[in-house]
Amino acid sequence: MENKIRIALVDDHTLFRSGLKALLSRQADFEIVGEAADGLEGVKLVEQLKPDLVLLDLDMPVMNGREALAQIMETHPDVTVLMLTVSEDGEDLTECMRLGASGYLLKKIDADFLLQSIRRAVAGDNVISPEMTSALLMRLRTDKP
Repeated sequence: MENKIRIALVDDHTLFRSGLKALLSRQADFEIVGEAADGLEGVKLVEQLKPDLVLLDLDMPVMNGREALAQIMETHPDVTVLMLTVSEDGEDLTECMRLGASGYLLKKIDADFLLQSIRRAVAGDNVISPEMTSALLMRLRTDKP
């Protein structure tokens, strides 16, 4: 396949990143172009490699995922960013979506949902983990316009 989805992985957990890389590398339409262990490295990686998609953790040292997301969106608004996190906090979800993330996925999702979500996000869809739907609706109901 010629037009591969170029993916950067940004997560401070080395073992998780390695497993993610192994999973994604088995897909004919995906190419892992780089990895970073914190948000600052992730921002630099995006600047250097200009991936199609970034899988970005929320809670990391040096620069957290929110800060990294804001910087990436400011300098490279054409890059698709999917948050991949353990945080089930509705505030984290809505803030990341406001900052420009194309999706918010929990690390407990299954592999097929992740693969589907990556393809959908690159195609222009917004994706969230099914478990986060209620949190999103609650935030929308309580947020003041």
